[in-house]
Amino acid sequence: MRRTHLARKIVGNHHHYETFSAVGARYLLPASLTLFGEGASSSKTLTFRAVEKFYTEKIPTYKEVFRYGFQPGAKYISKLNNRIRLARAKHPVNDTIISIT
Repeated sequence: MRRTHLARKIVGNHHHYETFSAVGARYLLPASLTLFGEGASSSKTLTFRAVEKFYTEKIPTYKEVFRYGFQPGAKYISKLNNRIRLARAKHPVNDTIISIT
């Protein structure tokens, strides 16, 4: 449930695609966040520290999303990709740099 909520917040009401489409973006390459390491200066540690400092209420969500390691679980990625497909259908922006037609 939380992962779906986070995916919904990231893609939102298609406003990212709407904005990029309106300014003439030719492509948009969305991806999930990848956080590596457990050391003091690793990306995962530093990101969690920043989230804890500025968005304390989001820590449980981040812990849930990254409970399997350095990237979100397959279900989260699948739901995020579905939301991205819906946003792209409403606001066409290529998802590749090179269009093959």
